[in-house]
This record gives sequence, structure tokens and C-alpha cells, in this order.
Amino acid sequence: MSNQSVADLKLEVGRAEGSADLRLRYRATNLTKRPLFLFNTLHGEMTEAGVFPLDTGAYAEIREGSVVLSCKLFPVPDMMLVETRNLPFVTRLQPAESIVETISVPLPVKPRDPYRDQRSESSSAPKRYPLFFELGYFVGAPGTEKLARTFPTDHGPRPGFDAFDEAAQRFTKVGPLGSVYASVTASRG
Repeated sequence: MSNQSVADLKLEVGRAEGSADLRLRYRATNLTKRPLFLFNTLHGEMTEAGVFPLDTGAYAEIREGSVVLSCKLFPVPDMMLVETRNLPFVTRLQPAESIVETISVPLPVKPRDPYRDQRSESSSAPKRYPLFFELGYFVGAPGTEKLARTFPTDHGPRPGFDAFDEAAQRFTKVGPLGSVYASVTASRG
């Protein structure tokens, strides 16, 4: 298990690899005297039934020669217009509280984010990259809970925010966690 502590958050990560997927189990612990809000609950677009399908995976980037799996508020790519930003739902951690979760991604890892259409991409032959995990969060302030709302999901109601100032997001990154096979993708066309 690898870990990283910053002034706000301690993040410990372990990995397990099957023949078809990579699983990361992490523990996040609030080190502050204020609540933290983790951007750890990814979701798809709202369905016709009016609920958001929850996602137990992670975003994946090949960045600076490494694979970075993450649960965070992902920035809208440059030169892309979107109707609404995809904001992950949040988990509130009170001071000294911890949460343990497992994420799973298919192997080989392919770049993935909420704005990418993987159906229109082709993949290169997989190669090994160092692996990192990154968790996005923000420190609560008085009144933060009043800004949150409840969203319907396929696993019951979840707290989240309609808007968020991306500059206020903080990150904790752990690794390297060994290496993993990943494919670079390119748009077909």
C-alpha cells in the first residue's frame, strides 16, 4: 500500500489486478478540523428514467509518461463547448473521519473522461506505464452544505453541487503503484 499525506487529506492506496481489470482500494482520511468534500462518485448522463447511473470506475489519463487514474472534477477540454459540466457527486468527510472505497477499470487502461466519446476512437498497442491515483476534493466552509442538493441515482439519492469553482479543487496524488498496461487512443476520422 502506498500513501500520501497533505495538510488536508491522507490517502492510502492498494492495488489488485485480475485478468480483465485493475482494482484500486483506497482509504481517505480528513486531517483538518473542517469537513472535506471528495469528488469520488463518478456518474453517467441522466437516463430516460430520470436518474444518474453511478460509475465504480475512474477517469484515466496518460500524463507526463504515466497513467493517472482519478476521481475528481475533470476540466472541460480546450476548444470544447458543453451544455453542462459533469460534476462528480461528493462524499462529505467530517474531521478525522475516513472512507474506504474500491474502483475498478478494465485492462488495458484506455484514456477516459466525462467528455470523451470512446466509441469514435481507435487504440494503439498497449505498453507499460507507471501508475498513479489522484483524488480531487475541497475544504468545506461555513454554509457549504446549504449549497449542496440531492441528485437521483440508480443507487438512491446522492449529494452533489450544481456548480463549482474548479480553481478551488485540491488534489492528493499517490504513486507510483507499480505499472500497468495502457493504450493511447486517437480519434477516428
